[in-house]
Amino acid sequence: MGKTVRFTFRLTDQEAERMRHNAQMRGYTAASEFIRTAVLDRDLWLEKKLNEILLIIKEVEKKVKD
Repeated sequence: MGKTVRFTFRLTDQEAERMRHNAQMRGYTAASEFIRTAVLDRDLWLEKKLNEILLIIKEVEKKVKD
């Protein structure tokens, strides 16, 4: 899918260097790819964890009722 939206944000020099370093250390050739992965995958990870917690809560509720 082609990318059609441009997103801009500002960083300090130190933040930009840290971002470039982190991207390079993880094997990314482009900072934009690193940022997309970090942001979008983090959302998916968080959603998965919240669903796991919800299932645990439901199991506990069921045990309390029994």
